[in-house]
Amino acid sequence: MLTFNRVYKTLQKNNNRLSNYIINNRSIQLNNNNNVFNKNFYKSFTTETTATTTEPEIKPKIKTATNITSPYLKDNNDDSNNNNNNNTQFKFFHPDIQNVLKEMKIDKPTIIQKKTIPALQSGVDAYIVDETGTGKSFGVMLEIMNRYYKDILENKTTNHSNKNNEIIKPKYIIISPTRELAWQFGYWIRNLLNRLLPENKEQLSKVQLAVNGIASEEILRKQLLLSNPDILIGTSNMLYPLVVNGFLSIDNLNMLYIDEADQIFQTLGKDAIEKQKKIRRDHPLPSSLLFNEIKRKVRENNHFYTETFEDQVKKLLKKNQHTSKPLLDETENQKPKYIKTDRPFQTIFSSATIGNTTKKEIKDRDWINVKSQFITALDENKVKSKDIRVNKNGEYFHGDLELAPFREQLSIINRLNHYFITVDSENQLINGVVDVWRNLKPTIAIGILSNDANISKICETIRKRNINCFTLSHAMNFQSFNVTHLPDSPEKEQILKDSELESKYKEINIKREIKYREKERKNKLKQERKLQQQHQKNEKLDEEDENVLEILKEYEKEWKLDQLDNKSVLYLAKEDAIRGIDIEDVSHVFILNIAVKPSSYLHMIGRTARMGKFGNVVCIYNASLSPKYLNTMNQLNIPFKEEDIY
Repeated sequence: MLTFNRVYKTLQKNNNRLSNYIINNRSIQLNNNNNVFNKNFYKSFTTETTATTTEPEIKPKIKTATNITSPYLKDNNDDSNNNNNNNTQFKFFHPDIQNVLKEMKIDKPTIIQKKTIPALQSGVDAYIVDETGTGKSFGVMLEIMNRYYKDILENKTTNHSNKNNEIIKPKYIIISPTRELAWQFGYWIRNLLNRLLPENKEQLSKVQLAVNGIASEEILRKQLLLSNPDILIGTSNMLYPLVVNGFLSIDNLNMLYIDEADQIFQTLGKDAIEKQKKIRRDHPLPSSLLFNEIKRKVRENNHFYTETFEDQVKKLLKKNQHTSKPLLDETENQKPKYIKTDRPFQTIFSSATIGNTTKKEIKDRDWINVKSQFITALDENKVKSKDIRVNKNGEYFHGDLELAPFREQLSIINRLNHYFITVDSENQLINGVVDVWRNLKPTIAIGILSNDANISKICETIRKRNINCFTLSHAMNFQSFNVTHLPDSPEKEQILKDSELESKYKEINIKREIKYREKERKNKLKQERKLQQQHQKNEKLDEEDENVLEILKEYEKEWKLDQLDNKSVLYLAKEDAIRGIDIEDVSHVFILNIAVKPSSYLHMIGRTARMGKFGNVVCIYNASLSPKYLNTMNQLNIPFKEEDIY
């Protein structure tokens, strides 16, 4: 039997701070067989910090190193916090934001937003996981806007100019895997700001992007210095050099938000071979470099996590729970242990597919605070597909209830019609898109291509078939985004001139590259034609061969619509660029010749049927990919039946 004095004395050796700890209980007994404290004592400090399906409690203190009262929470005595209808409306936010959301016809939060926003307002770090299209990212963005709008009303934002400084100190940083998703965040935030402050257009310049396609790094720095942003949105490869060179400071940071975290970190699985691990060690991803640099800067300011007395007792018990050695023997001659980082800002990771491997890497590499929550609504109130029936009018029912009012409770897979079409050539693939367009009549659709596809060429080919087709980035004003709302000044004029010259130089180089590649392509075609003509001279065609050629000509015929319909549109993008993209009222998603996996398929189909709506997914692919599609659909429990349009 071990007395509490011995436990306390051992812990005191490990941490001198425990000398001031006041001991009220002098005789706490420990069971040697099970190494478990007396139940009443143990119960007092073993509350779990992880929330899965239970709604997190709103706490008045921020669970970070500063441990100050959160300015973004209402008083606990406020009647609105005790209102039972708090989960059906956006009572979490400032009244002005609530009014704007009503104008946008956003009446109530989704299930995941109900669970996420109170946790965000408590200040705790978190992982947020739910299906695509459930409003995870939008919910976090609303909380950022809620905090930022209150900062504006209280005059806590940065000055509009930063001429005398060589660094920027944003309060909110959003990291996305692609420039397209970063632009979407910028558009969302500026749109809300514009509705909240219609007379203050210059405030929109406080939201800036740091992504490829805007300008060179030198011009980007000038833009950021002139705007001195409060909200910075970027990709890891662009943010890392800004942080490591000291240009981007995290001293004033309030929240760091990482969307599509699994794609950003691309954690290697347990089955990764040694060669892959070596490549990753020798060539770490920009995201890893960025987060290690942020961690280093935080630790330079002496932000370390300090274990409480209860934490140390729990750790000591856990360590000795499955060993026969005495509980206190291992405390002597112990090597110095790594002390975890305690960031003074909130860190949020979100994705539909954050697995245990990604979570483990984030935790093991000390990229999130010790006190963190895992928030999900994946298994909450989901209707099983076997309980769904469809009537003659195409309406979905669950028992006697129409599912339309309860669409959020229906898994995205079950809100979709899935079509699988096999082809043998690129021309047939385009024909398949035309055929589906003619029969299903999409309004707004997204076409997803493999990462090595030539988007511009395929887009041009589809437009020739009378389908209104554009690349996804066509409507995204990357080059003008950062300078559009800057106040007029000589510095702004100079930035515009430099950007224009840089754009012209890039355009000339691109034209040269296209011309060179086109010349190579024509030379290759000439050689192929010469070989074909020579082959035809050597072999005479009989009637049977001529019939085969006629069939082949018909087989490779280019299908096209009778006329161009400008009311419908098809946006094309590569697989990586489509993650997280939210375009309103997308009725169809075309997955074009991509070797799918369950996780990638879920992200791609999530571009339609968002926020509880219904949609269609059309997969057109080479017949050689059929086994991959069969395997993926079996894992996702999706009925698989291929169609041949020829």
